[in-house]
Amino acid sequence: MKRLLSVLDRGVDKVTTEALRVTEQARKVAGIGVGEVSIRVHGSHTSMGDDLHGVDYGRVQRSRRALRSAGLATGVLAVALAAGCAAGQEDSATDSIGAEDEFGVTLTLDAAQWQGAIAQQSPQAGHRFVVVSMTVEKTDADLAPITFALPQFSVRTESALVVKASGFSAALASPCRADVELHAPGTYSCDVAFEVDEDDPPVELGYQLSNPATDEVWVEVDLPDCTWCGEDCVDLSNSSDHCGSCNNAIENDQECVNGQVACDDGALTLCDGECVNTGTSSLHCGACNTTVGSSMQCVDGDAVCDGGLSACGEECVDLNEDETHCGECNRACPDEMRCDGDGTRCMIRISSLDVPRSCDTVCSEAGLTCLEPGHAEYHCFSALCGDDCEYSPLSTCSTIPDSTCSGSGTFDRVYCNCQYVF
Repeated sequence: MKRLLSVLDRGVDKVTTEALRVTEQARKVAGIGVGEVSIRVHGSHTSMGDDLHGVDYGRVQRSRRALRSAGLATGVLAVALAAGCAAGQEDSATDSIGAEDEFGVTLTLDAAQWQGAIAQQSPQAGHRFVVVSMTVEKTDADLAPITFALPQFSVRTESALVVKASGFSAALASPCRADVELHAPGTYSCDVAFEVDEDDPPVELGYQLSNPATDEVWVEVDLPDCTWCGEDCVDLSNSSDHCGSCNNAIENDQECVNGQVACDDGALTLCDGECVNTGTSSLHCGACNTTVGSSMQCVDGDAVCDGGLSACGEECVDLNEDETHCGECNRACPDEMRCDGDGTRCMIRISSLDVPRSCDTVCSEAGLTCLEPGHAEYHCFSALCGDDCEYSPLSTCSTIPDSTCSGSGTFDRVYCNCQYVF
């Protein structure tokens, strides 16, 4: 036994192989029975008082297997190489732990997540709950019944701190129960909570067999990255309550994609936080924030007016007659002119007392052209009929009327229909 201790004192670069031989020799010399020599490693500390910082727990498991192959009982010796002591160190801390049926028991981690509170109970300041869902399988029929009391479960954090299950685990939906036993091979799934420092997350989950209580099975814990929004640890890239940022909730017809609000229905468009059909929306017709007037409808993304009218902005107009929208939207006629019936030109009726003259001359002086044909006339005046005297059409815009009227009265003015052509 002294020689065994001296091995530990010299270092741990070759302790696994040599310890097997020395332990067996010490057992025989001292007359100690198989299974009575037990040096256990917990985190970075052995029960014999030797500190082994940075323990490789994969080597711990291989040491166990080597002991069993040497004919020693499981749990006789578990010593691991310290991190960095041996060149070519192989396997990570969780490469094989829990992956093999080491003691007739397999531990499988089904899920792990952060949680801010359990049953409205919050952890102490600076701490958070970690809830793990696991499945324990008993594969060895000869193994003693296994139980699932909370003290049998623990986690090892990044700093190698071992934390036992929290008493708040009992408030979970499917807590591990101490009254459950597996006698025959089978599985049992349950949930356990652990209270850990929020800056020191767990990296391994451990299950301690009830008989023998010295045997443990460990499995890697991989917690998802998250952001704390109040008591909730969330993924801002896909959270329906915190999409992209805390408290940015989405509607029922929306989804959170890479932290951006999107519409579930690909045919809809997100406008001001609302999923709309831009083909029919009166507030978002064809594009976001494009409104239609009260007398319009949005049809296939276009503002449509009833009764053959045309939409100009939020107005429904007759392009054939509207002076502001003559022939097309926003094409206005010059002052005092009206839109002609076909929407291609603007018209104005000009009267001239300077006679005799043709309408070509009258319109030209106004910067316009005379409207052909038959859109000009002359007026005759007499004391007998006043303004109700004869109005006679002119044959062409270039016609110069006679100075006498065909009836009674005197020719006194000419009326010309002048046009502005776009």
